[in-house]
Amino acid sequence: MYNVLLNGLGGVGGVYAYVLQKSNLVNLSVIARSNYAPVKEQGLKFKSTIYGDHVVSPVGTYKTTADIESPDFDFIVCTNKALDPENLPNELRPVVTPGKTVIVVIQNGVGQEVPLQKAFPENPVLVCVTWVSAFKTGDGEVSHTVKELTVIGACYRETEAQKAADRKALDTFASILTAANSDIEVTDEIQRKRWEKCSWNAGLNPTTALTGLDTVSLFDSSEFAFGLSNKVWTEMVSIANKEGITFGDNFIEGLVKKIKGLGKVQTSMADDIRNNRPTEVEVILGNPLRLAKKHGLETPYLETLYTLVKGQDYRIKNRL
Repeated sequence: MYNVLLNGLGGVGGVYAYVLQKSNLVNLSVIARSNYAPVKEQGLKFKSTIYGDHVVSPVGTYKTTADIESPDFDFIVCTNKALDPENLPNELRPVVTPGKTVIVVIQNGVGQEVPLQKAFPENPVLVCVTWVSAFKTGDGEVSHTVKELTVIGACYRETEAQKAADRKALDTFASILTAANSDIEVTDEIQRKRWEKCSWNAGLNPTTALTGLDTVSLFDSSEFAFGLSNKVWTEMVSIANKEGITFGDNFIEGLVKKIKGLGKVQTSMADDIRNNRPTEVEVILGNPLRLAKKHGLETPYLETLYTLVKGQDYRIKNRL
């Protein structure tokens, strides 16, 4: 059995709490901030159109990592929203055992693994891209509607011994998810996969968040709406190319086809602004924008959307 700490119990965290418990290979503990009281008392209510209704009952439920006495975790799975990646190592430090604990990042955006690698050089860091639809629908309750696909890769370190440890960590975590019948893809191109997902989010999340519309309604609202998303995707591809990451020739066409096949999509950023919560604007828009500036690229559409969503974040954080 593997001792696993799940950090973050919102929509995505709720899905992986269910998956990890279902695997039967895990002793699951959770950090549940806003959900702490109901989950501590009665477990997490997980309502899924795919898996049915279940209750996830962690062996330990905590508000913060500082509340955990004598931590001994094989894996820490970060499904918390990537609101402050620079501070995440400080949050995790009390529960990371050097040379043992594997840190798994299941978050939107790009770049947030860098602070973890710097803070914990002796520990493997895995990065995941998840395609799933799930939202917190009440205190201690998560609703899930689209079966998860988890793409997993390792941030390989320098020496051959470290790379072997990273590969072992990757294979072990993949086996845990496979035991739960979760759809997974193990890849050596995880950064490309992350940029693909981040590009998708950059072209859809800000515009839906700022308008309060789902994707279908947004594109129906104006003859220019789809063109705006297309311009953002084009800018994201140019940034990724400068970072040495290349997509297929038909990448944007593939995004369009996927969007049309999904029907109405409610994005997480739109849900956050609708509920006056901070967004993941920095890892989805800010990090790519700063890379564009570094490479001398002009990305006016990305810059405009970042500025507008950042303004919403400022309003929410300052209760204006």
